Amino acid sequence: MVIQSINDETGEAQFVLARKGATAVPTQTGVLLTLRWRTLQGASVGFHSVQLAQADLVDEAFAFVPDVETKSLLFDVK
Repeated sequence: MVIQSINDETGEAQFVLARKGATAVPTQTGVLLTLRWRTLQGASVGFHSVQLAQADLVDEAFAFVPDVETKSLLFDVK
């Protein structure tokens, strides 16, 4: 299940991904999520940051994974 909410006025976006039902213990590593977006044509030149306000991860038993660190992203529009 995927839920998204985008506020064009504030520039905020919320994405929630969840699974339904039983989930087996993962047996291999891989990419969990890839986000892609485009810079609007006419965006001002310079560095722009994207801030990740919160990221919660759970394991196959739905227990929260502790110590998840989030970092800001920086884009350079030329």
